[in-house]
Amino acid sequence: MTPAARIAAARVREARPLHRVGFVGGSVLALELAAALARGGAEVWFVEPDPHDADRLQTILARAGVPIRFASELPDMGIDLICDATPDPAPQQAPVARLTPGAGAELVLDLHRLPGLPPLLEIGCSAAMPDHLPRALALALGACLTLRRGMGASPGARLQGALWRAADDLVLRGATLWEIDEDLEAAGFAIGPYAAQDQDGLDRALVLRRLLAPEDQNPILPRAHAEGRIGRAMGWGWYRYPGGGGRVIDPLIEDLAREEARFARVAPEPLTRDAVVDRLLQAIADEMGALRDLAPDAVAHDAVALAAFLAIGWPQDRALP
Repeated sequence: MTPAARIAAARVREARPLHRVGFVGGSVLALELAAALARGGAEVWFVEPDPHDADRLQTILARAGVPIRFASELPDMGIDLICDATPDPAPQQAPVARLTPGAGAELVLDLHRLPGLPPLLEIGCSAAMPDHLPRALALALGACLTLRRGMGASPGARLQGALWRAADDLVLRGATLWEIDEDLEAAGFAIGPYAAQDQDGLDRALVLRRLLAPEDQNPILPRAHAEGRIGRAMGWGWYRYPGGGGRVIDPLIEDLAREEARFARVAPEPLTRDAVVDRLLQAIADEMGALRDLAPDAVAHDAVALAAFLAIGWPQDRALP
């Protein structure tokens, strides 16, 4: 199957609708999903414990014309799905979506959006669930859908984490982050790893590292985040985004990387463009192999392939590892 055909087959085009959905807490993904379901005709209820946050969210959604109802607690009857996006002291892929009481299942959602590609919604489930629930969520978001059993990190998150850690290692060894982005994009990737982190937010990149590689001591990402580099939404991440426009190189990042390398006593290496790309591709190949070993069935392999194309932007004209 070609990459284009694989992506088209995963796109959800019809699903039984959800009638009433409840949200508790307001992560970015929860808000996007709530708005999409409301626009699609579902009755959406939102519970935000903080009154100031509730007022702010209600104002934002009202201005956007999104018909969401706010309440101090969810209605007792008729809720098809409850999405709990309250802060998690050990965060994974918020929001966790709990089915109504008695269904005995939980879902964890991960949404990926890359330029020029359809979104990918990866859903992990703790137990068997009605098929229409995940399909309705994907349809509302206009996304391709993959399902897996288990609540651990999604294939897309794992591939992102592997690529981003490999890129950070190269930067610590002397590579320049914007050249890494340029090199991968020149090789056909939809977006480079640092532009992708700016798009998702550096806080997500930190969560992925702590979740997937807690032993990783590379200091560059924690230092950048501590300086207030949050990502494109705030106008400043690995790049600057003046006036909310396109990315602009920030030369201070190179100073930060060289300083941290000196503190860590990591000597710079002579890294050619080909060497940089080869190391990044190898990191992706190793993680894809590990994912396939975990679940060696065809459905799982399809999910890994879709994650490569739609979560990290693997070129569709390049064979997968």
